[in-house]
Order: sequence, then structure tokens, then C-alpha cells
Amino acid sequence: MKMMKKIGIIICVLALFNSCKKPYDYDKEVAAPISTPEKIAASIEGTWYMNSASEVDEKSLVKESIDISDFLTSETGLVPNITFKTSENTFTIDTTGVVKNFFKVNNGKWRFDDDRYPSKITLLDLSNNVITDINISKNLLSTTPQLSFIDGVNCGTEKAISYSISFVKK
Repeated sequence: MKMMKKIGIIICVLALFNSCKKPYDYDKEVAAPISTPEKIAASIEGTWYMNSASEVDEKSLVKESIDISDFLTSETGLVPNITFKTSENTFTIDTTGVVKNFFKVNNGKWRFDDDRYPSKITLLDLSNNVITDINISKNLLSTTPQLSFIDGVNCGTEKAISYSISFVKK
């Protein structure tokens, strides 16, 4: 009986020891990663055009929304666009003929919130002061990447109206 007890304890110790082993060493790369910071940064390069724009009444119970794309399209058919240059981490915003520039500047610098897994792009003025953020709505490495910009108007401390502008790369 004592022998069975000792064998049982040995089996339990071995089982506990084996359960602590890693089945795979996650620190080692098995293959080249699909997504690298360099590929992600390269994917932002180019001009992104307004795809849609809406205004939302934040004080409404149902958050009423209206399409304002026509309001942000110039008489000649131009829409707001953002051009990113990866080599210099700079951007240029073109709102020629458009009634309102929600971005408050026409050029500056940009950076990702996380180079490996970015969820937003931070726009900075030439003095490195943060202007605003642009959300990455759809993966930059997908076939249909999308950026979205959200701005708002406050009434006191509460948001009264928000503007949402979506950009796609052409």
C-alpha cells in the first residue's frame, strides 16, 4: 500500500512538471511575419479620398444622422483628401474648394499609435503638437483599407454634434 502511495505521488509530481512545459517556444519565429511595421507604414503611403461623411445629432435619443458628403464636395467635384508620405512621415490635406477643413491644418507630421499593430494615426503640426487622430477602420494591409476621422462640437461639457468622415485609398 505504501508503494502504491509513493507511485501515485511520483505520477502527480511528473504530471505537474510536464504541465508547466511550453508546448511551443513563441519567442522563436517560424516564418516571416505577414505584417511588419515596414509593410504597414508602406501601405499608408499615397492619397486617401473622402468616401463618405455624416453628421450625427448626439443629443437625439436615436442619434439621428444625415449624409453631408455633398456639403464637403467642392463645386468642381473635388473631395477632401489626405496624402501621406512614409519616407518623411509627413502629410498634406487638400480641401480646395471645400467649405470646411475639419483638420485645422493643411500639412504636418504623422505617426502610428503602435508601429506593429496600429489602430490610429496621430496627426501633428510642424512643431510636433498633436492636432487630432484618424482611426484605422479597416486593416491597412487588406484589399479595402479605410480610415475614419471623427470630430465633434460640444455644448458645454456634452458632445452635441459629431462629424464622421471616411477615407479610402484610390
